[in-house]
Amino acid sequence: MMSFTQWDARLLKTAFATIMVVFMVILGTADAATNMTIVPRTNSSVVKGASLINSRIVGGTTISPTVNPWMVSLIFEWTNGQSLCGGSYLGSTTSSHYFLTAGHCVPSPSEEDSLNTVYVFFLRDDLNEDDDDSFYMSQAYSASGDMITLHPSYTSNDYGLYNDIAIIKFAKTIPRTMPEPISLALDNSTLAVGTAVQVIGYGATYEDEENLDYELRSVYVNVVSTGSCQRVYGAVTEDMNICASASGKDSCQGDSGGPLFLTQGGEDVQVGVVSYGVGCARSGYPGVYTRVSSYKSWIDSVVGSGLVNYIAGNGTDGEYTMDDIAPSSAPSHLSGMGVLFTSFVALAAVYQTQ
Repeated sequence: MMSFTQWDARLLKTAFATIMVVFMVILGTADAATNMTIVPRTNSSVVKGASLINSRIVGGTTISPTVNPWMVSLIFEWTNGQSLCGGSYLGSTTSSHYFLTAGHCVPSPSEEDSLNTVYVFFLRDDLNEDDDDSFYMSQAYSASGDMITLHPSYTSNDYGLYNDIAIIKFAKTIPRTMPEPISLALDNSTLAVGTAVQVIGYGATYEDEENLDYELRSVYVNVVSTGSCQRVYGAVTEDMNICASASGKDSCQGDSGGPLFLTQGGEDVQVGVVSYGVGCARSGYPGVYTRVSSYKSWIDSVVGSGLVNYIAGNGTDGEYTMDDIAPSSAPSHLSGMGVLFTSFVALAAVYQTQ
């Protein structure tokens, strides 16, 4: 993990790089896709050495966790603090429960010795309060075990996150009734540009936010073409990513690992995992998500074939379609999206890194 000194330097570097890229693009002397520095959207209290950092969805509304009971919050307890990510419940075997999240949420090989415990919270309206119907699991982490499986090709640099996906396995130690798991997008499935998709999470409600309310929120955004997204993020590919945005709406700091999904025929289908971007709801900067359908073979190799339910699109050309959305929740026109997670340090509310 980075020290606070390294972190501050990265924040300044990122802010400066962003300003220079915009200036150079206006002058026609540079391509944003080859100069943009990005940041993932985990919280970073483990950069960290502080209490749990909280965050929220931008431009969204509060939502009951019982609407999407498969959505979980993941709290990672490290030797020097805690971090928060979102995740999805994939299902259970006779001995284990499985959860999908982002690769940058879990420890890299060099960080494994600093992770102590992982907590999974279900059905929380508010991370600050216990709910009568909520429950959680905790499990000690050992680097020598198989609790966390990071995609073998996961990597990151200043231009993006690659194969940003991971699976967490919890031992089934206490019998309990589990929610219905999420269904995933089928391999070779398609999403048409402009399709409405939904993001939920406990992340920041706007960029640079200091006063967080801890409630679960939801927002609708729209799929953006890979080509337009590549002009901003050079690391984006059609196979690996989905980009989405809407005016004034976004996932933000602390939403990493959470689901990008749609409701088709009354059933939730996860199509993406919150990964990275620039800012929160910034015009011209779509949010970048890991494309779940491209990882079907890998997911099945980890959890076992037949555990996860996969659903194909029901559109004319096999594309996914979103059920009708209430007017109050309807997505706005395409615009920008972003990233980040805010901490108890005001500076951390601008950019964050793992």
